[in-house]
Amino acid sequence: MAALWTILICVVALIILACVYWMVLRHFLTSPLRVAETHWIRTPDLWHVRLCRYRRKAGGEPVLLLHGTLANHLTFAVPQGRSLIDTLTAQGYDCWCLDLRGTRSSVPPYGVSRRHATLDAMLEHDLPAVVQFIRQTSGFNQIHWVGHSL
Repeated sequence: MAALWTILICVVALIILACVYWMVLRHFLTSPLRVAETHWIRTPDLWHVRLCRYRRKAGGEPVLLLHGTLANHLTFAVPQGRSLIDTLTAQGYDCWCLDLRGTRSSVPPYGVSRRHATLDAMLEHDLPAVVQFIRQTSGFNQIHWVGHSL
């Protein structure tokens, strides 16, 4: 009987420890968005991906910043004040950062899991929809593109 109580106490302690760990990670590893605009782009296969726009003035040439695997737009936004986004916006560029399908911010269609995101689907559906949106919104026909690690 004492062994059962010991196991139960250990399980409860592990659950509490896991909850505390999750809260600490959530607090320290999430950054508030400091974007000028946030857009939700609906892809042809019904995913919704987040597109964040950073800019200091209107009229700058658009730059699409595309993160690598297991990352998101924060790849280009930190450290604040010295990030690639800060450098480009200081030079007058209109920066657009995409969170591809499969990231925590993406919303899959009903009945589909984020784990089912593939590189092929990103290339076939996400990128054309995002490029079209940026072109229409910015008024520029050409877009600079910076990729990282994908």
